[in-house]
Amino acid sequence: MNMRSLLPGLWPQGNGLSDPIAALRQEVDRAFESFGRSIPSLSWPQDATAPKINVTQKDKVLEVTAELPGVDIKDVELLVDDDVLTIRGEKRQEKEDKSAERHVYECSYGTFFRTIPLPFDADPKSVSAAFKNGVLTVSIPIPPEVQPKAQRVEIRQAA
Repeated sequence: MNMRSLLPGLWPQGNGLSDPIAALRQEVDRAFESFGRSIPSLSWPQDATAPKINVTQKDKVLEVTAELPGVDIKDVELLVDDDVLTIRGEKRQEKEDKSAERHVYECSYGTFFRTIPLPFDADPKSVSAAFKNGVLTVSIPIPPEVQPKAQRVEIRQAA
């Protein structure tokens, strides 16, 4: 029995592929590459479960800001455990309109968390946090023993 007659799709015409396994792999790769492109509701954000953060250092304070749009302050938990800061919470959906037809649905709901390793052990009692307009700002004082001790020395011209 001729294999080409059983599986004609494995031997594409005119593209130079004579190996059926290579042709099959090409078809599978093409299917995975195009999956979800034609259906907008399947293209969800990659980082839907982790808030976006910025970590900056200002003087003797490490500042972490996290974007939490649509999240209520009562649904956010902040934990400091030695050298790890954890932001955890839940974005709740107010109500779902079952009568509405969905065309694109990118907003994510549910629990989220983000753990941020710190370059030092933080004292939880000295950490402060503020929440305004969907942005959580956490200020973590840098302990004196971790702060840089080097100081610039002025160099004078020798006589």
